[in-house]
Amino acid sequence: GTAAKAGGARIGGGKPRACWAEKRGKWRDLLAEGEGKPLFGINDLTTDDLGSVWFGPFGFDIHAGFDFKTKPPAGALFRIDPPGKVTKLAEGVEVTNGLGFSPDRKLLYHCDSQSGVWVYDVRPDRTVSERRLFAKVPEGAPDGMPVDAEGGVWVAVVMGPGEVVRFKPDGTLDRRVKVPAKSVTSVAFGGSDMRDLYAVTVNNTNDRALKGTVFRTRSDIPGLPVP
Repeated sequence: GTAAKAGGARIGGGKPRACWAEKRGKWRDLLAEGEGKPLFGINDLTTDDLGSVWFGPFGFDIHAGFDFKTKPPAGALFRIDPPGKVTKLAEGVEVTNGLGFSPDRKLLYHCDSQSGVWVYDVRPDRTVSERRLFAKVPEGAPDGMPVDAEGGVWVAVVMGPGEVVRFKPDGTLDRRVKVPAKSVTSVAFGGSDMRDLYAVTVNNTNDRALKGTVFRTRSDIPGLPVP
């Protein structure tokens, strides 16, 4: 699951819904209010400068043993604005994953583990348009994703050779950072200078007994802070 704070409240995602906990501690099921039909959990999210949460739910029950070799029912892209208004922004996302804004906030990147990294134009009213393919990882599938201060897009590669890749703002492949795990699910920047690069995995090829692991390395390019 995923979680974020916004507008003095907390949003919790995962299976099966997004819920909003207000200051008084009461939880509300936001997707039931905003969509009124079955949605099967939130896989990733990001936040913007106005305290809104942008997220993608699955269009199928991933916990029911779905065969990814078939075409999954599509999910969508949503935005939640304080104090809990839900807006659907786009459809057609098969296996929703990492989200991140460009430094100027004019682009929103969205990983679809079934097809690649996509990008939307963000309009002044914070709707999106012109969804198009930004990049494909060389091997495996894209999972979590942050953006760096230069506008580079870093992508965790799941079910691949064990790596995090960086794409330049024009979509060309720039770097392949090796990680001792076959499935990297998330990547994030941190540290006082935002140059610590963290990779989260579901396995560990150096020591199988460790299973899922958090790795850290250093980046010469700082990450872009997420509001």
